[in-house]
Amino acid sequence: MVQKNVKFNAFMDRGKKLYKEGRFDDAISFYNKAMSISSSYTVLNALGGIYSTLGQFDLSALYFMDSLKNNPSYAYAYNNLGNSFRKQQILSKAIEHYKKGLELNSSCGEIYYNLAGSLYEKRELEEALSCCLRALEFMGEDVRVYNLMGLIYLEKNKSFRALESLKKAIHLAPDNFIPYLYSGKVFHKDKLFENAMENYKKALSLGKGEAYIYKCIGDLYNDLGNFKQANRYYERSIELKMGEGSLRAESSRISYIEAIYD
Repeated sequence: MVQKNVKFNAFMDRGKKLYKEGRFDDAISFYNKAMSISSSYTVLNALGGIYSTLGQFDLSALYFMDSLKNNPSYAYAYNNLGNSFRKQQILSKAIEHYKKGLELNSSCGEIYYNLAGSLYEKRELEEALSCCLRALEFMGEDVRVYNLMGLIYLEKNKSFRALESLKKAIHLAPDNFIPYLYSGKVFHKDKLFENAMENYKKALSLGKGEAYIYKCIGDLYNDLGNFKQANRYYERSIELKMGEGSLRAESSRISYIEAIYD
């Protein structure tokens, strides 16, 4: 029994390492080796996480549900099942599962963050902001949370608060294009066009392959009446949108905290 446990843990550790490296087929192979020893809720959750990352949401949901059958109090599987629903824009189901996860583990900042993202997407802004603050309480300062808070305050027309949150994100991750992009959106909304362009261009210097940045700059040039430049950026945005793995031109990014494990 002891030898089997050692082998199981070794296969799980190897699978996690390969998953983090993006070697998903190899990770699945090692998780399946672990499954041959024990169909533990942890390995079912891990396999679900990979299939969710690969976009195979129906399959990932089956693994997460099997994980919960083995351990109904496993909060992380509820979070990960919530992610699968959220990626399919089934937000009510996502929120339901995130909240169930928090009932079981009320100190998991990652679940608060994911719940906040879903609530933001439903424009339930006050509850989303409350979840962001809870996420910070348990995770400490986190660039993803501050970025999301920036978007929430932008929607609430609280520009000062939005920029305050985004400055914190920039301080934590100065090479991350997202807080500069969102700062540009705040200034753009307030018709502070010079500040907006400065932040959009900074975002572009850090994320040249991101379609949405080009769309935002196109929108700004359009508002400035420079339609030739606007069309140039719109065309580039469309080119990138057609590319593999690029950020959709029509939407901003709210990142997920992907599959959570023990």
